[in-house]
Amino acid sequence: MDRNGLTSSKYRWPNGVLPYVIKGNYTVNETEVIKKAVELYHKYTCLTFREKLPSDEDYFAIVSSDIGCWSNIGRQGGMQVVNLQAPDCVRKVGTAAHEFMHIAGFVHELSRYDRDEYVEINWDNVREDHKHNFKKQREGEINEYGVSYDYNSVMHYSRFAFTENKNVPSIIAKIHSKAKNMGQRLGFSIKDITEVNAMYNCSEKTQVAWDVYNERKPKVAADEYIFSE
Repeated sequence: MDRNGLTSSKYRWPNGVLPYVIKGNYTVNETEVIKKAVELYHKYTCLTFREKLPSDEDYFAIVSSDIGCWSNIGRQGGMQVVNLQAPDCVRKVGTAAHEFMHIAGFVHELSRYDRDEYVEINWDNVREDHKHNFKKQREGEINEYGVSYDYNSVMHYSRFAFTENKNVPSIIAKIHSKAKNMGQRLGFSIKDITEVNAMYNCSEKTQVAWDVYNERKPKVAADEYIFSE
């Protein structure tokens, strides 16, 4: 794996083009959320999401027929599915962006082999049927591209992900001030943008995000800023 992404080139979308079709039963507003997620990728990365053409053999269908928000990891060949259950999975742009990052070839931030240096998993409070979601990769299976652990990533779980007791966290940040950032679904972090562009060999596109950050002059550090538009 490359950092949080699959290493093999067979999982990459050729030329960074991801054909898709929306098949889910979505309202106008819910469809707009999906399209705004696509716009985020077009603005800050070199990936191109476009409507499927008759000649496209590999593509993904955005559906709402199953429970939850989920996707395959990377290009699998033929038609594959991104499930965005309505209305829960289409309330926030970042939820769609999260699943699209899966389809581009990335797994969860929590899967990093070094995650135990940054978070503690409260295994006793993780639902048994979801413990597999907390599996981490072995060292050597991933490459961090020189990017440090990202509490702010759109690919990070929230503190209370898959808990038995909803009042007790399943994930404890070792830097306590970072806990508030975990699980945000508003948009990209600068590190999300950096790694997508690194995977698809267009790191120069990351400068767009830095230009936006410097122009807006927000009162938060770059690694805590959310690119939501």
